[in-house]
Amino acid sequence: MNRPTRLVLILISILYAGCSAWLSEDASEAEARRQLELAQRLQASGAIREATHEYAIVAEQYPHTRVHATAVRKAAQLYASPSNPLRNDSTAAAWLEAHLGLEIAGDQREASALLLERIRETGEFRKNLARHTQIVDSMASVTRDLSAAAQRLNRQITRLRAELRETSEELNKLKEIDAQTSKSRRR
Repeated sequence: MNRPTRLVLILISILYAGCSAWLSEDASEAEARRQLELAQRLQASGAIREATHEYAIVAEQYPHTRVHATAVRKAAQLYASPSNPLRNDSTAAAWLEAHLGLEIAGDQREASALLLERIRETGEFRKNLARHTQIVDSMASVTRDLSAAAQRLNRQITRLRAELRETSEELNKLKEIDAQTSKSRRR
């Protein structure tokens, strides 16, 4: 093969590789958009769990597409949503941190930062609530134990009072007998 033919073949190979990469990029962009639209339809129809899953797929599988940032933001928002059965604050926080690491508009950055802050505050609130719940449960257990001990002591006091009455009555009888014995000896 002569030199010009090789050069032409090399140029054709380079063009083919460039075009196939461009076509592949275009195909992945189209697929990412299609899946993003599916996620949006699912979200609009109230299928939050499925929409969350679809947004996460787009965000994970198509990081070099134009819809990546939108998918990351939507996945974070839905993972943080109280109406989502898949709600997971730590997953939402991870998606929000990923979103903040992207080149995004200032208003989106601010919204993501605020949501991340709220999630972290909510997490702290839940930890504090769990700690307070443990304390309350512990105090309730101690209260039950003290109540049971107080009931035992009340029963014991009642029993001791009954015994004291009986002993007092026996003592009074003995005093009467002693008084009668003393009178009969004096006579």
